[in-house]
Amino acid sequence: MSESVFMWISIISVTLLVIMSVISMITGSDGAGEADYDIDSETGGFLTYVFSTRSVLGFFAGYGLGGLKAINDGHQEPIFLALSLGLGFMAVVGLVMFGLSKAKTREYVSLSSAIGNTGMISIPIAEGSIGKISVTVGEALREVEAKSKSNISYGLNESTVVIDIEDNILVVK
Repeated sequence: MSESVFMWISIISVTLLVIMSVISMITGSDGAGEADYDIDSETGGFLTYVFSTRSVLGFFAGYGLGGLKAINDGHQEPIFLALSLGLGFMAVVGLVMFGLSKAKTREYVSLSSAIGNTGMISIPIAEGSIGKISVTVGEALREVEAKSKSNISYGLNESTVVIDIEDNILVVK
């Protein structure tokens, strides 16, 4: 009975992975698609990578094949189940913690890569106040807080250049 459950978990998971790969190959996409929602830059990108459909299906495929191997080798089901779920949980927690630690450093590197780029004012910057600028940061167009270095005000849709970063706020001229 349990051997057939593990077999079907593996078969269904691998079949879905193959179908997704074939569709991606035919359409020429990487499976990411376009989204209409905003993901938090610190955690969203990594968490959606860890918990994507492909990674979950890959986990179940490995879980099913591991279960088949354990049963064929004569291991008891409860021991295998507890061991595999415990190790799987620890691996997921470890990956999430690793991704969160990388997200903090990635954010700093991304902001520093905006220096020298030209952007458009999306929220006007008055003298001595903070507004927002749409600028290429890393490889993506992002809206980031900005302030003026001099006593100049910038209106909506004016073009500016990022010259520095102070306290995680871009400085423009």
